[in-house]
Amino acid sequence: MPETQARPVLEAPEQAVTRNPPKVKLSTWIWLGSAVLAALVAGFIAPTLMPSRAFQILAAFGVFIAVVGARTTFGFYSELAGRIRGWREEPVRHHKLSAAPGLIFCGMLAFILLGVLFWPSPHIANYNYALTGCGALFVLFVLPPLYRASAAFGRRLETAPRWVRPAFLCVAMVLALLVQLRLGYALQVLPGWDAGAVAESAFGVADGSKSTIYDYFNMYPNNLAITVALTRYSQVMVALGVPSGGLLYAAIVLNCVVLCTAILLTYLCARQLVNEGAAVFTLLPSALYLVLSPYISVVYSDSVGILFPVLLFYLHLKAVRAGRWQVKLVLWTLLGAVTAVGYNLKPTAAFATAAIIGVYALEYLFRNKSALHKLRALVGVLAATAIGFTATNTAMWVDIKAQSYVGFNVDQNTKAFPWTHFLMMGATGIGAFTQSDVNGTAAIQDPTERYQHGLEVYAQRVSDMGYPGYLQFIDRKAVWTFGDGSFHTWGEGLLLNQKDPFPIKDPLSNKIKDYLWGNGAHFDLMTGVWQSGWLALLFLVALPLRVRSPRLLTSSAAIMRWSLLALTLFLLFFETRPRYLYLYVPFFILLATLTLSALTTPSHGRRSILSAASTNPDEKAPLKL
Repeated sequence: MPETQARPVLEAPEQAVTRNPPKVKLSTWIWLGSAVLAALVAGFIAPTLMPSRAFQILAAFGVFIAVVGARTTFGFYSELAGRIRGWREEPVRHHKLSAAPGLIFCGMLAFILLGVLFWPSPHIANYNYALTGCGALFVLFVLPPLYRASAAFGRRLETAPRWVRPAFLCVAMVLALLVQLRLGYALQVLPGWDAGAVAESAFGVADGSKSTIYDYFNMYPNNLAITVALTRYSQVMVALGVPSGGLLYAAIVLNCVVLCTAILLTYLCARQLVNEGAAVFTLLPSALYLVLSPYISVVYSDSVGILFPVLLFYLHLKAVRAGRWQVKLVLWTLLGAVTAVGYNLKPTAAFATAAIIGVYALEYLFRNKSALHKLRALVGVLAATAIGFTATNTAMWVDIKAQSYVGFNVDQNTKAFPWTHFLMMGATGIGAFTQSDVNGTAAIQDPTERYQHGLEVYAQRVSDMGYPGYLQFIDRKAVWTFGDGSFHTWGEGLLLNQKDPFPIKDPLSNKIKDYLWGNGAHFDLMTGVWQSGWLALLFLVALPLRVRSPRLLTSSAAIMRWSLLALTLFLLFFETRPRYLYLYVPFFILLATLTLSALTTPSHGRRSILSAASTNPDEKAPLKL
């Protein structure tokens, strides 16, 4: 009798296993066939528009994705239209005081984007604006199906054995690094601007061909930190047997490792903010801007500095989620230490820390806790961060001053350019480097007079333009800064006056230079792809201005937008270049991913065609501090 009772239980799984799988509908086959046909047609047409075989294949694949995912795209933008129409009805569960600066940034970015599209600056790279505009629309058309595919793959990773996710991530990082190393090998050349001065000085000290560094660094002591760090790294390479001629590539290897680490941190942040699928999606824009990096061979604060804002953000996510207060204090102290390193390499990296502290303090003050509890928590966070920053900053400058090859007394240096010099340069031309301003500042011997000179010239230039003219100047400056998806690569120095300044001449390297060198045969196509993707990212980052969602108005999103708002305001008034945005590219990627994620959740009780629901509870409510 017990056996007969158990029989149905034992047979049920067997019946489930032997059940016939569902048949694929005829309409699905027709849809796939249409996508293949459209891709073939695109492949035949592409050679008339672009000579590069690689881009022809890319275009055909993009058309295939667009046709296959057309229903997904239609559902996505239907959801977007509904959110925009009903944006005032959407609940805002995030404190308005911390959300407001971020929404101000979204408004500024939307205004700048309109200027880029319809009133572009003549100083931006020589883009075909009609083609890049169409390219941006095409990117926005294929992003929803790509996000859905990433979400589906992410769900597979979440349900797979525990070793699968780290294995996948390890394989992805290794592949990215191998590609970067090969690209960097082909593009070995010293830049003809500040990055070249830093690298040449570091390599010269490391191999013994230079005993002191002086002329450039006494005017720009802010570059001493990266020079000393690169010198020490190069000395290690020399000790390991790397010849003088190989130091540039050794530095490029370091740059590639830093860029890969930024990709990894962006992935991990997206995993914590949304889910595994969103993290997988970040690999796509990261591949475009960090693997195929416009600054793959430029070892300077803009490329090396890309690590710090996203690392600071990651440490913050870990700190607010840590259970024990001892762990929290250690993480906040580490955050302060990382801030000190980032600040000395690229001062604008510290905007991330300022945003973290600002949002944390503002939101914590409005929590339902006793005043004593709030005070104790805020004082603990501020003290730990300050201790980490002060100790690391002091140690760094003690080490810098102790280097015998620094040929001047850092404490008694009277030739350093004051901040007013960069304010002055930011109010002329397009707000970038001006040699006449440099000559004028350098000619003034008295530091106080030099400081005052910058303020007076700045005030005079603003007065000459008038306030309406100055506002128009700032608008043009913002369009130039944000409007170049290549981040003005190869736009500085005199390298473009040479046909091929690279020592590596093998066939594969020559092919790489065709795409990534400023005078390459297909460089215009590459910059067009960068620009199209960049315009699409900016559109998604600006969308929360009119799209309300708890997922878009979290503390974490506010931190990233506060950081970018501070960076934007700084660049509007001081010296600027498109490459000054590069270290915050991970924030742009994360914010665009958050927008895509938010629009996969239906509003007003509707069911979205995108069924990539998250399993992460943090994305359904603001991040709790």
